[in-house]
Amino acid sequence: GGWYANQALSTYEALKAMTLSGAHAACMDGKIGSLKPGKKADFVVLDRNPLNIQPSELKHLRIQEIWLDGKPIARTTGGLIRN
Repeated sequence: GGWYANQALSTYEALKAMTLSGAHAACMDGKIGSLKPGKKADFVVLDRNPLNIQPSELKHLRIQEIWLDGKPIARTTGGLIRN
């Protein structure tokens, strides 16, 4: 979808824009933006790999876990986030 499908970002490009490139733009790429030792680890665990599904299926991804600063803070139970 969208108005101009030929101008759409790929899933990889969108993910990179929201992680590595966003961190670089904020001059924070040494601290955030990727999962590496010494970096702040805020991320979600999804039920499927978004890079291995069709863009139309992205809206059906489900969060299984939420991690902040390298620690799990919430997990799903029966489709609901529990912490």
